[in-house]
Amino acid sequence: MHAGAYGDLAIRTPAFDRVAREGVLFNHAYCAAPSCAPSRAAIVTGRHIWELEEGGNLFGILKAKFGAFPQDLEASGYQLGATGKTWGPGRLEGWGGKESGGAYRANSTQAVFGRAYNGRRLSGNQLQVSGHDYAANFEDFLGERDPSKPFFFWYGSTEPHQGYKVGSWKGAGKQLDEALLPGCIPDDPVTRGEFLDYAVEIEHFDRHLGRMIQALEDSGELANTLIVVTSDHGNPMPRSKCNLYDSGTRVPLAIRWPHRFPGNRKVDDFVSLVDLAPTLLEVAGAKSEMPMSGGSLLPILDSDRSGRIEGDRSFVVAAFERHIICRRDGLGYPM
Repeated sequence: MHAGAYGDLAIRTPAFDRVAREGVLFNHAYCAAPSCAPSRAAIVTGRHIWELEEGGNLFGILKAKFGAFPQDLEASGYQLGATGKTWGPGRLEGWGGKESGGAYRANSTQAVFGRAYNGRRLSGNQLQVSGHDYAANFEDFLGERDPSKPFFFWYGSTEPHQGYKVGSWKGAGKQLDEALLPGCIPDDPVTRGEFLDYAVEIEHFDRHLGRMIQALEDSGELANTLIVVTSDHGNPMPRSKCNLYDSGTRVPLAIRWPHRFPGNRKVDDFVSLVDLAPTLLEVAGAKSEMPMSGGSLLPILDSDRSGRIEGDRSFVVAAFERHIICRRDGLGYPM
């Protein structure tokens, strides 16, 4: 609910709104799990978290036997790159990898996502955000890649993520009465301010997305680049993140590729982020040797209609693992 394209007027998200306007905006997209590592494991494998053994847990073990769609793309000739957060927190097991030479190490996230581009940093960082200059890192990738080959790039912003710089909404010129709160949240100045601080970090993410789109445009690659924008789970407030309620599992999703997909459409089908892996592989003409539980969204994207497209997409299934952070004394607390 917290993006301009979805009606939140307090948040300025021109880049996401452009992807939604020129592409397909999904009104009922859901993550596989309302927690970062399990959700991302489901995204890269195209499988539900209960099918991934320890890989379905925060601080779990994601095993190579389940595969990952970026590796399938690489096997089909794609160049891989990433900036920011990829998969984790957790441990990879059984993943092969090249050594040095700008490639990647075995059992590192680079073995799944390709070379990490995290060298550029923001100057004058006042927001308490990660400090990565995601867009500049993407520009470095574009400058180094072989333009004769296709590419896949993962932009994994850690923003928005608590804790926020408290009161940052004031410097952004926002007003408390602009905040859009879920009905389960007490309506008072403190919670309104928290949601507006959250909005400031959403806008930070969106500015980098906008710069990346501009870099694609400047390089002449925008028209033939498929762009997917989503989140690994819902908002991070009480009753949302780490909960299987709608506000914890429902995510933004917009997909743009005017070279092939008719744009300016809003779709009401229920879709899951486990559907992304088979979708991207089908678009790329690549195949996976591993089974996937998700179903390709290509029939929806290729349609010229809005509303309900595929009648059997009337529900999604999400799950949540035993989510515990352990202290040194051995006691654990749900996160």
